[in-house]
Amino acid sequence: MWEFANNNTFGATAFSSFGGFWMSYAVIITPFFGVGEALTAAGGNVKAHAVGIFLLGWVIMTFILFLATLRTNMGLCLLFAFLDITFILLCAGDWTGKGHVTKAGGYFGLFTALIAWYIAASDLIGHHNSFFVLPNPSLARRSIAANDLEDAKRDEL
Repeated sequence: MWEFANNNTFGATAFSSFGGFWMSYAVIITPFFGVGEALTAAGGNVKAHAVGIFLLGWVIMTFILFLATLRTNMGLCLLFAFLDITFILLCAGDWTGKGHVTKAGGYFGLFTALIAWYIAASDLIGHHNSFFVLPNPSLARRSIAANDLEDAKRDEL
């Protein structure tokens, strides 16, 4: 939640949204809550379709976040692109009942995690604390410093 304090609306939205995703998904799959059992007891494909609809909502949310990364850096852009593909495959796997589609979604999820770890490493490892840096090219049209300078000038008026 420090992202709110740092005026990083994107980071705050992404972290709190996906924190909510994992908490709600845990409620679905944890037997203590009984959600999964109730959906299974409903019979047929109710559980698979319910989870598919749940994941479809996250496909949409992740796509919106992906659009917001288009002017940030390559790492974040790739992360949200692959995360959206992951959710699409998991959603399709649940709706169709095709295990190989769900498995592909799992592999895309693992690759997405590797991208996230790379981004974390590229943010943590810099010239100030290391002998090398990991590249994560900016996709911004102008430098952030130029934008901050313009914002400061506007605030003075």
